[in-house]
Amino acid sequence: MSALLEAPAPSLELRQTQALASTLAPARAARRIVSGAQRAPLPSPARSASSAPSPSRSAGEDDASAEASRAARVLITAAVEVLLGLRAPNQLDRWTEPDLMDALMRRAGLAQRRSGEARRRGPVVRSVHTQPTANGDCEATVLLECGDRVRAAAARLIPRREKWVLASLEVI
Repeated sequence: MSALLEAPAPSLELRQTQALASTLAPARAARRIVSGAQRAPLPSPARSASSAPSPSRSAGEDDASAEASRAARVLITAAVEVLLGLRAPNQLDRWTEPDLMDALMRRAGLAQRRSGEARRRGPVVRSVHTQPTANGDCEATVLLECGDRVRAAAARLIPRREKWVLASLEVI
């Protein structure tokens, strides 16, 4: 009879699949239609949903997310400066994967030959959004203001020896 009361533990594979599904497609709350009901007040701009701590996240996860966000801001800005010819590419050698570094070096050579005008101001970060992946990497999107243009950059950051390293970069 005791064998009937004990349920088998779910397999590790099932837990990983559920965690992956939850990060890819967040569940939506069901809508209820109630006649005559008043809407709840919207949150004030001073406290947005992104600044409020999530009850499911621990303090360690928030610290890791903040660290990934800071790394994304710095690394992507530096990479865009290299692409614009404002920074030497060898400054990113320790912070990028070898394949990406080769691509940045090629592109930086083109930018330095093309930019004969006076030095201009570097890119200004408008916003940074990071999302951890199931395998521990981090995907980041950054909006940058480069003079009179706004550019979007998407990157994948991977943890290497207690620091974030830029593995891939797409700039539009």
